[in-house]
Amino acid sequence: MASPKIALFTYGDFCEIALLTMRQLDAIVCGLVVAENRPPSEWDIALQAASKYEVPILMQPRAGRLASFLPELAAWQPDLILIWSYSLILTDAIISIPAQGVYNIHGGLLPEYRGPHVMQWAIINGEPFTGVTLHKVDVGIDTGPIIGESRFPIEPDDDAGTVHLKLIHAGRDVLATHWDAVEKGCCQLQPQDGSRACYYPKIRPDDGIIDWYQPCEKIRNRIRAFVKPWWGAFTFWHQNKIKVWASACPSGVSSGAEPGTILGQENGGLRVATGSGDILLLSYEWDVGATSTGDGVPHGRFDAFKGI
Repeated sequence: MASPKIALFTYGDFCEIALLTMRQLDAIVCGLVVAENRPPSEWDIALQAASKYEVPILMQPRAGRLASFLPELAAWQPDLILIWSYSLILTDAIISIPAQGVYNIHGGLLPEYRGPHVMQWAIINGEPFTGVTLHKVDVGIDTGPIIGESRFPIEPDDDAGTVHLKLIHAGRDVLATHWDAVEKGCCQLQPQDGSRACYYPKIRPDDGIIDWYQPCEKIRNRIRAFVKPWWGAFTFWHQNKIKVWASACPSGVSSGAEPGTILGQENGGLRVATGSGDILLLSYEWDVGATSTGDGVPHGRFDAFKGI
C-alpha cells in the first residue's frame, strides 16, 4: 500500500516544526496551507519553510471566497489533511477533498477543552495538567472522535511560553505514537463524551484585565496566561495602562488592605493587595503613551478598569 499524501494546514513557527516532523516520520507532504488571517510576517515564515522542504504552498481565504482555492487544493490530490495549530475553520468543501479524512492535533485535552485558545484557558483555570489530542475532524468544532492524547503537567512556574513549548513536544509525541495507524487508516476512534465537553471562546487582549478582587492565585494564573509574545495582563493607574509579565504569591501575613492597594516595593517586586492575600508584581511596564511617576513606581491604588 502506497503512503498517503498529506496536505499540512498550519501557520507561523509550526510550519517548519510540522514539516520536519513529517519528514522524520517518512510521511509524504504534498503541500503546505496557511490561513490568510495571519500577519504578513507569518506568511514569510511559511514561504521559507516551504522552500526549505521543497513543497508547494497555498493561502486559504476565509469562507465565502474559496472558489479558486478549492480546485488548487484538490489538484494536489491529498489523501489526508493534517491540521496542527490553525486559525480558520475548515468548511465541508475542504473536509470532503481528502479520501482518508482530516486529522487535527488539538492544543488541549478533549472533550473538556474545545476552542481556539485552550492553552491560555487551562492556565487561567489553574489546571494541574494539559496536553494535546489527536482526533479526526468532523463537521463540528473539536468534536470529532479521539485517536490519542499526550498529557503533561503545568508546573507552578510555567507560563504560556513554556506551556507552548511543551505542547509542541507533546504534538510530536502523539504523532510518533499514532501516525502509522493514521496512514494505514486503521486507528482506533473513540467518540467524545459530550457530557464532559466545554467550549472556550477565543482569547482577546481585553481578557488580560486584572480583577484585583480575585484571589492572588487567580490573578497570578491570568498573568501567566498572557506573557509575551501574547498581549500581557494589565491594570490601570490613573488611566495609565500598566502591563504585568511576572508575579508571585508570597507566603505570610496578608495586609488585608482594599484590593488593588499598592503596598510598596518588596523583594524586588511591587506588593499589591488582592481579594485574598497579597501579590508581588515582579515584572511590569508602563504601556506606550502612559505617564509614569517620577521614580517609575506607581503609588496609591490600581484601578480595576480604565477611568475609575
